[in-house]
Amino acid sequence: MLEAISIEVVLGAVIAILGSAITIVSIKHRNVLKEIKELAEVVRESYEDKKITKDEQKEILDEVVDVAHAIADSWFLKKS
Repeated sequence: MLEAISIEVVLGAVIAILGSAITIVSIKHRNVLKEIKELAEVVRESYEDKKITKDEQKEILDEVVDVAHAIADSWFLKKS
């Protein structure tokens, strides 16, 4: 399944996530900012050679999950 993911789809998803998260992130959400920075760095490193390998796709998706978890822990999705 991972080989079916195009670079445009991956980068589009990353940009959408970053854009959405940044609009609602504040100083008190440092963990979210940290995870977003890590995601951006992984995407930047992965795309340096203009090709994203299967391993790099997995790493990007893992970072996307980390961002989602950080957002859930910081906002209304957090369990009481």
